[in-house]
Amino acid sequence: MLTARRRDPTTAAPSDAPGALSPTEPPAPSEPDPRSTTHPRQGVSGPVATVAAVELGPAASAKSTGLGPRILSYMMGPAAFVILLVLRHLGLVAHLPVGVYIVIFVGIPALSMFIEWFYRRRPTRLRLNLRVAFHIGAVTTVIYMTGWGAVVIGAYAFVALENISQSGSRTWRLAAFWSLVGITIGQLGIWQGWVPSFLSLAKAETIGVMETFVLLFVIRMAGATSMQKEEAESSLRTSEERFRSLVQNSSDTTLVLGAAGVILYASPATKSLLGRDPAELIGRRATELVHPDDRARVEPELGELLRTEAVIDPLQFRILNRDGSWRHAEAVVTDMRNRSSVGGYVVNVRDITDRKEAEEKLAHQALHDPLTGLPNRLLLVDRLRHAIARGVRHDGPPPVVMFLDLDRFKLVNDSLGHGAGDELLICVADRLRSVLRTSDTLSRFGGDEFVILCEGMASQDAVMALAERAMTAIDAPFVINGEQFHIGVSIGVAFVDDDGPSPEELLGDADYAMYLAKARSGQGRVQLFDQATRAVARQRVHTETALARALERDELVVFYQPIVETASRRWVGVEALLRWQHPTRGLLLPVDFLDVAEQTGLIVPIGQWVLSEACSQVQHWNADLPVDDHLAVSVNLSGRQLTEPDLADTIGSTLQSAGIDPRALRLVLEVTETLLPADEDEARRRLIELHELGIQLAIDDFGTGYSSLRYVRDLPISTIKIDRSFVSGLGQSDHDEAIVNAVTQLARTLGLRVVAEGVETEAQFAFLSRVGCDYSQGYLFGRPQPPHLCRLPGVEQVS
Repeated sequence: MLTARRRDPTTAAPSDAPGALSPTEPPAPSEPDPRSTTHPRQGVSGPVATVAAVELGPAASAKSTGLGPRILSYMMGPAAFVILLVLRHLGLVAHLPVGVYIVIFVGIPALSMFIEWFYRRRPTRLRLNLRVAFHIGAVTTVIYMTGWGAVVIGAYAFVALENISQSGSRTWRLAAFWSLVGITIGQLGIWQGWVPSFLSLAKAETIGVMETFVLLFVIRMAGATSMQKEEAESSLRTSEERFRSLVQNSSDTTLVLGAAGVILYASPATKSLLGRDPAELIGRRATELVHPDDRARVEPELGELLRTEAVIDPLQFRILNRDGSWRHAEAVVTDMRNRSSVGGYVVNVRDITDRKEAEEKLAHQALHDPLTGLPNRLLLVDRLRHAIARGVRHDGPPPVVMFLDLDRFKLVNDSLGHGAGDELLICVADRLRSVLRTSDTLSRFGGDEFVILCEGMASQDAVMALAERAMTAIDAPFVINGEQFHIGVSIGVAFVDDDGPSPEELLGDADYAMYLAKARSGQGRVQLFDQATRAVARQRVHTETALARALERDELVVFYQPIVETASRRWVGVEALLRWQHPTRGLLLPVDFLDVAEQTGLIVPIGQWVLSEACSQVQHWNADLPVDDHLAVSVNLSGRQLTEPDLADTIGSTLQSAGIDPRALRLVLEVTETLLPADEDEARRRLIELHELGIQLAIDDFGTGYSSLRYVRDLPISTIKIDRSFVSGLGQSDHDEAIVNAVTQLARTLGLRVVAEGVETEAQFAFLSRVGCDYSQGYLFGRPQPPHLCRLPGVEQVS
C-alpha cells in the first residue's frame, strides 16, 4: 500500500515526495486538500510508471531532512530580530526602543499563528486574503520601521514564495496585490514622515519603484513556474492513476521479476489466473508454477532475456492453479530495470486457456469425423504416410490398408431417415473399434466407407483373420429405433509392395479391391489386391484416361440395329448402340468401358453426344424416306444420367440445338430397370419431365428386376422390351414361352407396345408372331452397324 505522506493543507509538499509501495498494491493517488478553493498543488507520490510505481530496491527513501519553505519563513522572524538588534546597536537602523522591537517580533508571530489557525479551520477565499494581507502587513511593519524600507522591498518576495508554495500558483496574484498595498502604505509613510528613513525622499521613491518592479517580476515568475510544475504533476498523476486503474482492473496478470526471476510484485488478477492472492507469490521464482514439461523450454528462454536483454517472442506455457488444474498462459516480458519506479522485468501474463481449447477443438474437428469421432481422410493419409516411412526405415512388416464399404446401408438411411443412418454409422464405428488393436487406426473415409490402417501384421493370414473379424462384427444385427436390421460389409485389402506406393495410391488399391469384392459377389466379401487385381486396375486407369479423350478425338461411334414390325418385318426404327474405336485395342463394346464411364461421370457428356448424333442421323435418313416409312430412334439412358437434377433441361437443350422435334422423330429413351436410381421418386419426376417434352419412354430388359410391374404402373412408360434371356428360350423352354406370352398379353391389356430383344432364329420369330408381339429386334434382322453400312429398305445407299 502506498505510504506517501498526505500534505498538511497549510504546507507545501516537496515535488519529489517519496512513497513506499507494498509489492502487492499499486500506489494510491494523492488526495486533494478538501478545504482548499484554489486547487493547491498535491504532493507527488512518486513516478508511478507502468505496473505500479514499484520500489524494487530498499524501502522508499525516508522523509526529506531539508528545510521546507514554511519552516524557513517562520525561522526568518527570530533571525531578523537578532540582526536588527545588532544593527540598532551599530546605529545602522532606526534607533527605536527595544521594547518596540520585542512587541513587533513577539506580537506578529503570535497573531500570525492565530490567523493561520483561523484560515485552516475553514479555508475560504476571504480568509486566504486575510492571511496573505496579514503576512504582507507584518513584513511592511518590520522593513519600514528600520528606516531602509525602500531598499529591502525584496523581503516581500519571501512572503509571496511561501504562500505560493503552500497554497498554489494562483496565490501569486494575491501576493502581488497585497505587496503593492504594503509598499504603497510604506512609501506614503516615508513621504508623510510617519516612518523613519535614512534615504532622501527622491532616493526612497526611485529605489521603491525599481524594487517594486523587480519584486512583481519575481512574484510572477514564481507563479508561472509553480503553475507549470502543477500542470506537469497533474498530468503525471492522471497518467499514473489511469495506468494503475488499468493494472488493478485488467484481466491480465502483471508480475515484476527481479534479476533472478523472483516475483517482486503481482497484480490482483493472479486471483483469477492462479487462484492465489498476490502476496502468496512474492519471493517465489516465477517458473515454479510452470508445468514441468514446459519449464525446460521456458527457463532457457527467460534466462536468455535476463542475461542479454534479448527480445523474445511471447512465451506460451501451462501454469498451475491452486485447484490443481493447469491453465494455458501467454507471457510478454519487458525489461524495465532502467525505470527507477519499476527496476525489474515486467511480465504481462494472459490466460489463453479458452483460446487454446478452441484451437485444439478446431484442430480435432479438422482431423476427425464429427459424427463418429474417428480420424478423417486427412489424418488417415498423414498416418499412412508415416507408417509407410516407418516400414521402410525399420525394414519391418509393411502397413496394410483395409477399405470397408457397408452393404444395404442405404436401405436403413432411406427408410428410417438420416438420423437413423447416423446412429447406425456410430454403432458400426464402435463395433469395428472393438475388434482392432490399440495400434490400429480406424478412419471414417466418407459416407458409409471406413478404412483400417494396420502396422506390424506378421502375415497375410493375420490380415485376413482381422478382416473376417470385422465382417463378423458387422454381420450381427443392429437395432435402430426399435427395429432390427442386418447389413454387411465388403472389404478390399491392399499391402505396401516393393514399388513403395504413395498413401493415395495404396488407398486407391484398397478401394479398387473393395469394388471388385462387390462386383464379383454382390456383398459380404474380402478381396485382396494382388498382382492380377493390379493388372485389372491399371487397365481400368488406362481406360478411364483414354475415355476422357475419346470424345475429343472422335473415337466414339454410334452403331444402329434395326427394329422391325413383327407382323410385316418392316423397319420401323433403330436402336442407337455406342462403340469405341480404341486406337490400340480396336473396336470396344460398351461392356468394356461403360462401367468406367458411369463411375467417373463421363457417361453424362457421352450420353448427350450419343443422343444428338443418333437423332441427327435418323433425321437425315428420314429425309430420304417416305413419310410412312420414317424411322423411330431408341437411345439408352443410363442410371447415372437419371441422377442429374437438370436431365430434362439438358436433353431439351441438346435436341433444340440440333433442330430436332422429339415428337416428330418418335424419340424413345430406354431405361434399364436394374439401373434405376434408389431414389425412385426423383427418378419418376425426371422421367415425367422427359415425357412432357414429347419423348417416349421404354423399360429395357423387362423382367430382370424385382419391381418390373411397379415400374409399369408408376412410370409414364409406352414400351416394354422383353429381355433376350427370355427370348433365347423360345421353342425350347415352356417357362420362357409362358413368360413372353404373359408379358405380351399384359402389355396389350395396359395399352403398351412390346419389343422382343435378341431374336436370332425363325422359330423364335414365329412364336412372337403367334402371341402378337408388336416389334422384334435381333441378329435375325441385322447386326448393329455404323451408319455408312446400314442398308435401309427403299434406300439404296446411306452415307
